[in-house]
Amino acid sequence: KNYSNMKIGGRAKELIFIEKEDELTKVLQTRDKVFLLGNGTNTLINDRDLDISFISLKEFNKMEILEKNDDFDLVSIGAGTNLDDLIDFMDENNYAGLENIAGIPGSVGGLVNMNGGAYGSEIFDHIVEIEILDNEFNLRTVKKENMYFTYRKTEIQEKNG
Repeated sequence: KNYSNMKIGGRAKELIFIEKEDELTKVLQTRDKVFLLGNGTNTLINDRDLDISFISLKEFNKMEILEKNDDFDLVSIGAGTNLDDLIDFMDENNYAGLENIAGIPGSVGGLVNMNGGAYGSEIFDHIVEIEILDNEFNLRTVKKENMYFTYRKTEIQEKNG
């Protein structure tokens, strides 16, 4: 319950904190029942003992500028990054465009998973590409134009549902 935004939930089989992509691959290959957890928003966890390995991406929170150009800069953001921290990072670096989604609770990974947004703006309005771990545990980069996404829905959700 300490990792749920609603502060509810029972006892997990285990709670694993991921900091790097290769750690996630190793954990997923060695566990049968897993649940990925960002900031625990939009998540209701049963109050009983759970035979599930919870994997927290909260520590997978890198934010770095990859490329500076005249027309745009390219930044890389970890899935576990708190959205408020991303908004602060953007402000500190004089970047604009995410103002409409400020205040949404949760992590960047959760926002991308559901194409979250507010006030006429969605996260996919600001994405060039994402990294995913596919069903064969391969880390792949997928360009936005090669992804299916619509209002509050992505193919990521559909494949994991």
